[in-house]
Amino acid sequence: CTAEVFRSLSCVTGTMLACLLPTVVCANVVLSEVQWMGTGLSTADEWLEFTYVPTGSGARSLQPLGGWYVTSVNSSHEEKTIFTFPDGSFIGSGQYAVVSNYDADHSWLAEEPDFTSTAISLPNTKLLLRLYNSGGVVMDTADDGVGVPFAGENASGTGAKRSMERAVLTGSGGIKEHWVSASTFIGLDDGAPLFGTPGYANGTGFSYDSTPPNDATNFSARLFSGTLLSTWTPSASLDVLLQEMHTNPPVGTGRIVLPATATGWSMFVSSGNTVELHLFSIDTSGHVSSGITLIVDTSEEYSPAEDPKQGSGSSAHPGVYITEVLANPIGKDDDEWIEIANLGTGSVHIAGWVLDDGNSPQAFTIPNVRMLSGAWPPRFASGFVLAAGEHVSFRKSVTALPLGNQGERISLLSGSSVIDSWEYPETAEDVSYGRKIDSPQVMQPFCMPTEGAPNTEDLLQPFIAI
Repeated sequence: CTAEVFRSLSCVTGTMLACLLPTVVCANVVLSEVQWMGTGLSTADEWLEFTYVPTGSGARSLQPLGGWYVTSVNSSHEEKTIFTFPDGSFIGSGQYAVVSNYDADHSWLAEEPDFTSTAISLPNTKLLLRLYNSGGVVMDTADDGVGVPFAGENASGTGAKRSMERAVLTGSGGIKEHWVSASTFIGLDDGAPLFGTPGYANGTGFSYDSTPPNDATNFSARLFSGTLLSTWTPSASLDVLLQEMHTNPPVGTGRIVLPATATGWSMFVSSGNTVELHLFSIDTSGHVSSGITLIVDTSEEYSPAEDPKQGSGSSAHPGVYITEVLANPIGKDDDEWIEIANLGTGSVHIAGWVLDDGNSPQAFTIPNVRMLSGAWPPRFASGFVLAAGEHVSFRKSVTALPLGNQGERISLLSGSSVIDSWEYPETAEDVSYGRKIDSPQVMQPFCMPTEGAPNTEDLLQPFIAI
């Protein structure tokens, strides 16, 4: 027992004399788990777990907790109450109660805690917690207030933190050997780099990630001016590495790799056809979600409520695309470039949009001012606006994006929406690759690159030497 609680009982003798018998009952409610180091979400994402292990004669199956309270001793050796169980609180035999600083929406807890209190703030050194009953009797302790906590790991960077779990529930919580660092996980958001079992028996759950991530949700698509714009809410799993869109009819290889945070993607389609979109989430362990599928009838055009000429992209695709790439210029590959163009009907603000080749240390963010930005052709204007029909290119000297001669995927993003993304193949020297001018859904090589201008299919002028 961690404490002895005396309960008065009535007994009747043969002479009907009433007497009081002191009966020892162990109210074995203990601190069973302590998340003292926070999580990767927040250092304040901390919680305590309690469990009830009734022992001894007369033990109750349901233990009242109203008025019980937990204290923490701070660095000034002051004991402060950090939580008091409200009146009417109970805990059943073998049950667990979680008291957290945050609710589930703001923490890595997968399920709502039983109680929340913003006073749950736990020290990373000299940890000492005490559990008192409503009469002020110490019922349990956790740690001894000296040095680092008995157990738990406060990993930094990408490492996984581990909660401090009670290994011996019926022994004193002030003994170091009665605590261990969590080695399994359950009750946490999927993919969280964290070991712990809030709300569950210690040591249960999984020791490694063996499950695929959750699928994305709210998957929808609409057709606007020949462009199919799909949107979704990304997977809630925390370890998603990337997303893949599979298309039928296929676009390129039929597999479009998208960032983990992408919320939209677009493609040119031919009106009247049926398009199948399959979206998958892939986590850092290589597990693939079951996928969600959307079948779109492209015979019906979407009519947005607002004027599409504004190019906001909120309900209609802005009409801006990656139109041409030169990955293998003559000589040194210092003059590689990526061209984007506004194929829509209205001007579009593209400042803050991002060009990414997926392989470089960082992507290129289109600057807020076009003047002296390095864009080609140069233009003296405030802001960065693409007029309808306008083309602009960004060279490697500006973007620091090296384009592989063997081909790779390039993407244009606005926030979390993938405005355009496609993969160019290996081409001969000084041969560009991009969209056909009169059928932009068709991709082809161009023997005569047209940087910063509409793509053409002009034939090379023959040169004969004798």
